[in-house]
Amino acid sequence: MNDHHLDPPEEAEVPECCGYEMVVKDDGSCKCPECRRTIAAPVEPDPAWEANEVWELPDEEGPTECPHGRAWVECDACYHASDLAYDAAREGRMGR
Repeated sequence: MNDHHLDPPEEAEVPECCGYEMVVKDDGSCKCPECRRTIAAPVEPDPAWEANEVWELPDEEGPTECPHGRAWVECDACYHASDLAYDAAREGRMGR
């Protein structure tokens, strides 16, 4: 079965504003040629901090904030770390 519809596009689509394609700058930000509205470049979490740190949750109810000081459901860095851990565990099971 071919799942080509699930593959990401080769190149990201350029956003549109005021009926025109926005101008993409070298840093990844976009600017509308008509109204001068700008869209900041997306910031990806840095996974380097994840390799050396291990957090242990207490046996009680648990903390209400993540190690970054945000609510657990609002922290993109923690979501990214959990996705990497899940993928690593899945790949480890596949090799057995």
